[in-house]
Amino acid sequence: MYVRNYANRILDRTGAPPTLWLLALRYACFVYNHTAVESLGWKTPMFTLNGITPDISVLLRFAFYEKVFYKTEKPSFPSDSPESLGYVVGIAEHVGHAMTYKILN
Repeated sequence: MYVRNYANRILDRTGAPPTLWLLALRYACFVYNHTAVESLGWKTPMFTLNGITPDISVLLRFAFYEKVFYKTEKPSFPSDSPESLGYVVGIAEHVGHAMTYKILN
């Protein structure tokens, strides 16, 4: 119930379209698992699971549905910009390094 309410709050406050409900829910689960919870004695669920304090740096850099520029593979023309506009919609936990984000283009 808490995670669903948090996902709805994320969608409401960021102005993200309702079609991104699943990405918002996954983001809410990630945030919940990496922040302290009173019912666990102010420990994070990840610490309770594996005994390692999680790094929350990835949560501090960008917010959900924040506009970002990302590098495109190859511009179609030399005068075209090698960057495109997208939106941060999550953290890629199992791809790349620790600060790899999911970008919606």
